[in-house]
Amino acid sequence: MSGTFWLDESTDVRYYEGRAFSYGDINYTKAGATPETFAGLGFVQVQIEARPDDRFYIVSGPDDTGAYNSTPRELNDTTDAEGETIYGLKSTYKTEQLQTARQLLTGSDWYAIREFENATPVPTEWANYRASVRTTASTRWNEVDAVTTVEELEDLVKAPEEVQDPAYPDDPTARITNPDAHLTPWPEAPAE
Repeated sequence: MSGTFWLDESTDVRYYEGRAFSYGDINYTKAGATPETFAGLGFVQVQIEARPDDRFYIVSGPDDTGAYNSTPRELNDTTDAEGETIYGLKSTYKTEQLQTARQLLTGSDWYAIREFENATPVPTEWANYRASVRTTASTRWNEVDAVTTVEELEDLVKAPEEVQDPAYPDDPTARITNPDAHLTPWPEAPAE
């Protein structure tokens, strides 16, 4: 959630624009829930900050200042009191790389089956693609495994492959490979 709310600091009650409310002995319609009304009642407008990503953090809030409290999730696997493994973010994202590779390979599995069943070779472009998918999955696995903090993992996962070329800031088509850490892009499947 981002946006604003209005805070009555004397009661710590929050009010929202466009939402009917009661204050004192007066009922206000949603049309009356305006910035002017709230300011006239002495409420303080609070900007809500951007919410941290729940995939990486345990998040609560926002508090009365508009801030969220966040605790990084476990990066590495841990073991609970019963000896059961609790998988951390790295394991989750490494497994995701294998699942994505499996999905990408599924569409061309029939080539491999055909080769196995009747010795018709997999077309070279498809064999190369399948090898590239496996290599990319391994590379992405290692990229995830190399991070040492939740913040690094979040940055790695969210970083785009390409960014605006700073040499041409006014040309939206001028793109360069992201110089910051980012996951290796998956290969493009050959045309059928």
